[in-house]
Amino acid sequence: MNAITPLMIDLGLRSSAILIVVFALLAVFRRASAGARSAAWRVGFLLLSLLPLTYYFEPPWCLTVAEMAPPPSRERSIFNAPEELDPANSIYGGRSMMESLEETSPGITWIVIWMAGAGVLLMRRFISRRQLRKLARQTMHLTPKSRQGRLCKQLATSLGISRRVRLRHGPTLAVPVTWGIRRPVIALPTASSDWDEVRLEAALLHELGHIRNRDAFSRLLATAVQAFYWPNPLVWIAARAWRTAQEQACDDHVLLKGTPADTYAHQLVEAARSLAVARQRLGTALAMARPSTLEQRITAILNPRVNHQPVSRSTWFKISTAGVLCLILLTMVQIRGLAAPAEDSSKGNPTEIQDLAERTVLPELKLRMASLEEAVAAIRLKIVEASPEKRPLKITVTHLSVRDRQAKMSVDFIQIPLHEALNYITQLAGVKFRYVDNEVLIEGNEPASD
Repeated sequence: MNAITPLMIDLGLRSSAILIVVFALLAVFRRASAGARSAAWRVGFLLLSLLPLTYYFEPPWCLTVAEMAPPPSRERSIFNAPEELDPANSIYGGRSMMESLEETSPGITWIVIWMAGAGVLLMRRFISRRQLRKLARQTMHLTPKSRQGRLCKQLATSLGISRRVRLRHGPTLAVPVTWGIRRPVIALPTASSDWDEVRLEAALLHELGHIRNRDAFSRLLATAVQAFYWPNPLVWIAARAWRTAQEQACDDHVLLKGTPADTYAHQLVEAARSLAVARQRLGTALAMARPSTLEQRITAILNPRVNHQPVSRSTWFKISTAGVLCLILLTMVQIRGLAAPAEDSSKGNPTEIQDLAERTVLPELKLRMASLEEAVAAIRLKIVEASPEKRPLKITVTHLSVRDRQAKMSVDFIQIPLHEALNYITQLAGVKFRYVDNEVLIEGNEPASD
């Protein structure tokens, strides 16, 4: 387990907990209206968007996940420093790029995969936005004095919409659509001028319902949350359920104004058929009917037992309060990683250390009538020059007798392996050396004291 894994586990579990709570509440309150379901999903997705901010707070309770110690490297550095890659190998040391990334930067593979998935989803949103701009350029302005304009203003007032809604029409439009977060727009097919009063009113009521419920912002929020939590399948299921609830809430506005259910259902079927035949790309626009949600909408419209009432302020307050309490609870409990204990550098494999010493070449070693301790000090300095970290190899000299200390030696070596240099100076001094753990131990001839 690396440093990124506990964060991913925590985000996955807590985001799933939020969605499971929403699913459970909607399952308990099955008779809730589409407006109430849409409000619950909006609060749920807002909680998901705020979830990363909870890491700025220290939680009272923290579930700790112990991290596994990293696997030992192929070679242990006697300099206690990272080893350089063999120049004879490739820039990844003979391994694949992904293996090198996993070893040098734990968790970076998951970050790259997550960023790639999020980038694809955001790119789809960008492409859809461009398609919408192209669609908008194909439409023309409708004056407020037109038949559609007068009816739209009247219906907007009845729904409590105070913002100005701009009307447009286009000959290429297959179905009524709406878009815009700050400046909402409703675009109608040019043929809408010939529609009867019931059909035109139903189309305008549905699109005005999207504006009243601020569904354009909700779709943007859902896209952002999906891009961030895309590995979590529950997010995708919830986003689809939210879109369906949004459409059904707009259908409720139409039915509550007195439009016959069978007439409106027939109008939706015709709109979905026209869109399928035209194969029109609407981008991020909210269309009156799409084939993906049509079956559930028709079933709800024709079912007399379905609750079509809009969400009340008291319901909004209850849902928002539950969301705030849920966010506070999730802030209080987090999963964090416990760093694995650092590997004891004093414990090593003598065979590996000897192998490294044999391959470590000192640039030169020149001594004139030097004692054993002076020779060891000179070797340490040469190792410092060769080490990238400028840290000496741990060489311990112990149990030297007076005779061992008085021994003098003179050497003149160029490009000598460290193992041979140690072997040579210890033979000249009449002592022995061996590799113990992660150090070189030079032992004299004086007996160890009890």
